[in-house]
Amino acid sequence: MLSVQEGSTVLIECPLPHSVPPARPRFRVRGDWIEESTDNYLVLPSGNLQIISASAQHQGMYKCGAVNPVTDQVVVRSHGTKLSVRHSDSSSSVHIVYPVAPATVSAVLSQPLTLECVVSGSPAPAAKWFRNGKEVRFGPSHQRRLNNLAFVGVMRSDEGRYSCMVETEQRKVISPGYTLKVLEPPLVEGGLGDQLISVGSSARFTCTARGNPAPSITWLFNANPITPSQRFQVSGATLVITNVTSQDGGVYQCLLDNEVGSAQSHGILRTQPDLHLGSTAGVPLEASPSLHPIQSDESFLTDDDGDAFNLPADRSGDRPTPEAPIIISSPQTHKPDVYDLEWRAGRDSG
Repeated sequence: MLSVQEGSTVLIECPLPHSVPPARPRFRVRGDWIEESTDNYLVLPSGNLQIISASAQHQGMYKCGAVNPVTDQVVVRSHGTKLSVRHSDSSSSVHIVYPVAPATVSAVLSQPLTLECVVSGSPAPAAKWFRNGKEVRFGPSHQRRLNNLAFVGVMRSDEGRYSCMVETEQRKVISPGYTLKVLEPPLVEGGLGDQLISVGSSARFTCTARGNPAPSITWLFNANPITPSQRFQVSGATLVITNVTSQDGGVYQCLLDNEVGSAQSHGILRTQPDLHLGSTAGVPLEASPSLHPIQSDESFLTDDDGDAFNLPADRSGDRPTPEAPIIISSPQTHKPDVYDLEWRAGRDSG
């Protein structure tokens, strides 16, 4: 039983189960489903339901559920919350009923987010929001929804500590704080370029990227993980190949991965006989398709049975051809030295 004073804002929590894609909350009250916000109800992505200015018409049993937006499968909690609204002619003390404890909130860059602040009591003033101790100014990107702070699309500059505050003639009430962390999927800023290297020289590939958390980097040669050695030297975003041989020609890739997503870039190394002794630098080729990184959702070639395959290699002359598969998924490691990867053929058919 939840008993509130008439005119108060009511919070009914609904923890959402894990779902891919994320489940949407819905509430059943008096035989009807509530899925979208209305003038009286605010349905939030967290699963919480806020009832605005509670009155006798809002009394009843509320049962929360969750629906998968793809399969339409619905899960409803077996027990609900019975709401009772009491009438009172006198005012009541103002207090913040949500959040009840400090919380860390993670949001993906450019995605919407709502930080909740539920104020109870009568009369209840509008809440103010503060970030790192400074008041938040509402505008197109930071909006007020009731007493909640809504981000249209979070930015890295939004990171920080947030709290809401209500002020009456008698006192100020400040909520526990939210610590907002903004996550960013990997983005290749400087991809691998194709190179023409003389045998015996050194080749250097650099893969610069950003992301939050900082993405891990996996280096591949012809779709196989590179084991660092005296000749294959890996230092973070840089791969150096010393004393290049003709067998070193092929497709090199950097795979970038963090908890939000993945990306990749690839470059082709071709070798030529050492025409100029003492040369130590590679010659970049003008046309470099790898400068446009392929994201993790790119499709790959399959045969009639659905299995991935390579196009046949065209070995004309002494130069290796870039027919190795291009890995397009983040590395999934379930056993030591074993990777589960998605890939496409190294040369597009059209």
